Amino acid sequence: DEQNRNAKVLANEGAAVILPQDQLTGELLLTAIKDMLGRLREFRQSALLVQKKALVPNDASQKLVELVGEVASK
Repeated sequence: DEQNRNAKVLANEGAAVILPQDQLTGELLLTAIKDMLGRLREFRQSALLVQKKALVPNDASQKLVELVGEVASK
């Protein structure tokens, strides 16, 4: 489906992390969130590159950049 395809593109570019639902635990989610919070700058830069490369629909990458920016500013 389109959502998984976009997620894989973003993950391959370093702009996202995919956590398979069937393997997801509270501990795994917490670990992933802590890791991502420690690498926000990297995720934001990757998201901007994805947007420039137009690898996913423009609004998807823009939403990701905005979301990363919102989280980073907190």
